[in-house]
Amino acid sequence: MNNNFEGLDILSVSGTMDQPIPDWLTNDFLRQCLQKESGSEEIVVTNHIITPVAPPGNNYGSFIVRVAVEYKHSTDDSATCSRSLIVKSELTEGDIKEMFDNLSDLQQSEYDFYYKFLAKAEKLIDTGFAPKSFFSPMNSVTILEDLKESGFVMADRTKQLDFDHCRLYIEASATMHAASIAVHKEDPHLIESMGREKMFRPDDPGHEMFVSMIKGGLEVFAQATEKVEKYKKYAQVIREVIPLLWGLIVDAHKPSDALNSFNQGDPWTANMMFKYDELGNVSEVKIIDFQCLRYASPINDVVFFIWPSANNHVKSHRLEELYQIYFETFNNKLQQVHCDERLTIEHFNECLEKLSPSTMFLVASFLPLLIHPDPVDFGKFSTKNQENSEEIVLNYYLHYYNEQFCREHVPQSLEQLEKAGVFKHLEYIIKKSRK
Repeated sequence: MNNNFEGLDILSVSGTMDQPIPDWLTNDFLRQCLQKESGSEEIVVTNHIITPVAPPGNNYGSFIVRVAVEYKHSTDDSATCSRSLIVKSELTEGDIKEMFDNLSDLQQSEYDFYYKFLAKAEKLIDTGFAPKSFFSPMNSVTILEDLKESGFVMADRTKQLDFDHCRLYIEASATMHAASIAVHKEDPHLIESMGREKMFRPDDPGHEMFVSMIKGGLEVFAQATEKVEKYKKYAQVIREVIPLLWGLIVDAHKPSDALNSFNQGDPWTANMMFKYDELGNVSEVKIIDFQCLRYASPINDVVFFIWPSANNHVKSHRLEELYQIYFETFNNKLQQVHCDERLTIEHFNECLEKLSPSTMFLVASFLPLLIHPDPVDFGKFSTKNQENSEEIVLNYYLHYYNEQFCREHVPQSLEQLEKAGVFKHLEYIIKKSRK
């Protein structure tokens, strides 16, 4: 512990229980991080200050801190330099840690993304969609540039993203997807091992959390739907698909028979940062989280991003335009990295349809949690040693399905789901399941 934190044993980190500052986060650890970058073995770190990196509710699965480092290029140097780093490591306690205990490869996947995948990808294409990384002495810890120093900020997750923000992410995502296809040709094992499914796995004990979210979120969404006269006919569809949804989501996220790439896996507002020009217009984006990488259809990322993160105007009026931008950017980037593969309109639409169950899950179970100002207590979705767990989950969702959410989002979401053909496909699935 450095002297600036003498007597301070706990650092409050957003979205988690209080986490102890790791013992390994020392001046010597930081010296090793900066040594390779500076090109000087004589570099000396004289001090460092640790602060939380994000507001509550914007980070759940990692311990992330900002570290302001003071250093000299040698012991004889009188000048002191400074640099801000982002240090990202695994959680040490709390409900989220317990849920992710069996997914020890979360941090390893992100480490490999920065230190192995990007090293190959940057030879083929501009990898400006991701932050710059620094040397890390530990393969469970990722050291990144502090994008805040370059003017990047996190968008307000409660307001969702307008079209210009969405366009930038869609273009960046398409670039990453295309780059991964090119790298896969060179090193398929790297891509497929890093892209092992981490979220939607039936063999993962943590899947009980998702099943709990499906049951609670969809039931409360159905209750809210019954109060919207124009769309109340869909309440029964929502309820009937509940027992089928988990299996459908698992199947939808398996590698496709046609075209597969890296997926970011968890592309929502808090996992990206934006930069703005002098007039306040958004101009750049950086994707900042790669823990949940999967190797599957790239359309998974498109769907996962849009439904919780794009605002209602985008989803109601500019969805097709956004799809077209992705389609064209992805194919152009594939050509740029000298890959013959192309995304077809037919495959794109087939994937959108196959992902209808995921779309329903994102709208009913994720959207109300992700745009609410209160941090989510994921412990509520744990069924382990918890009596009346279904009732607890239902009551918890009712907090998020408040009057404002039901007024501003439920009718719009129902209209959007109908227009996108989600209900039609779910009705087909339900009918098929009865045979």
